Amino acid sequence: IVCHAGYDIDGVKQAVIWGNNENLSGYFEIIDVSINRQPPGKPSIVYRGRLKKWGKHIWGGNNYIADFTDFRREGLYWIRLIVKETRETSPSYIFRIKRNLYLDLALKAAEWFYYQRCGVEIPGWHKPCHIEDAILLENGSKIDATGGSHDAGDYGKWLNCGSEGIWSLTTLAEELFKDGLNEKAHSVLDEAIWEGNYICKVYY
Repeated sequence: IVCHAGYDIDGVKQAVIWGNNENLSGYFEIIDVSINRQPPGKPSIVYRGRLKKWGKHIWGGNNYIADFTDFRREGLYWIRLIVKETRETSPSYIFRIKRNLYLDLALKAAEWFYYQRCGVEIPGWHKPCHIEDAILLENGSKIDATGGSHDAGDYGKWLNCGSEGIWSLTTLAEELFKDGLNEKAHSVLDEAIWEGNYICKVYY
């Protein structure tokens, strides 16, 4: 089991192996899928490491860890197992190792907030929606409650979730400013401000 999002070149890199009830011994190899080797079919092995036992899993077998934290080369790879005590092993999915991978993932997550904007058209995503949202007061007056962001795949607009989103976005923007990525930081802040304006309207 590998991280499908990939691994940062400077981060911890581990895969989990689900085994059967036997105690497996052996090693794992990392194969570079972007290199063609001759003769055909001979894989390009770029790393080899020992399996480390890591306790039982809930279906009655053993877990093992393949740790390749010290492998620091960008590229596309898969892992194969070389063990003695079982007749068959499964290769891993292909995964990426990339510098600043987690920053890329954080920016994708921040962009998701834009697609969740409520009350306006998001080109290619949805037309203006919920443009009459309001809070009705006992005296018959209304508080404008348009705007904000849809919640996790639904159309609720919750202040607690929204405030956590603002905190996450501003924390990311702060890191981007530190790294001199000002344009990306401002884009992230735009989404925090969008939700913040909504909370300021309806918190009363």
